[in-house]
Amino acid sequence: AFGVVADKECNVWMGKWKGVFIFKNKTLQFLNGTDGPVAAICTSNEGVYFAGPKGIWLYNGKEVERENYAVARSVRKIISDNSNGIWLASDVGLYHCNAGGKKHFMDTSLLLSAYVKGLAIGLGDTLWAGGLGGVNIIDKDKRERVIKPKEGRQSLYLNCLNKDDNGTSVIGTTE
Repeated sequence: AFGVVADKECNVWMGKWKGVFIFKNKTLQFLNGTDGPVAAICTSNEGVYFAGPKGIWLYNGKEVERENYAVARSVRKIISDNSNGIWLASDVGLYHCNAGGKKHFMDTSLLLSAYVKGLAIGLGDTLWAGGLGGVNIIDKDKRERVIKPKEGRQSLYLNCLNKDDNGTSVIGTTE
């Protein structure tokens, strides 16, 4: 599986080469309507999002809907923005998608590098976007702060970002 996530009901969603599978009630099922490979999955208030080189989909609890967001094929991570939209990390920048459309961020006014692999929502709904060069802390489409190796990071390359167990801080890991 390329991406795995558990929802609030403890169902396990898996992005695989063929598409999306769900392990529910001790049964593995293929979710019709998705086109593999599926690289990233996230849960949200509106359902479960899936993303891969062939598109983005939302399972709303009843059916799979294809989202009409044209984004890079190199999807690395997807997270909910907690406001009926998603943030998507790729090898060619960061995307924010919602009912109002899509924004693509790739220049150095917002990101240290367009190569983004890790995403997390921090305190105050700040977006933490990490990848080549370090971590960008973004608030309302403006970079507030960066964390580079000279600020205590062990590596120039960040692989993953996650909130800690109590949701108060973001933790980054390197390859």
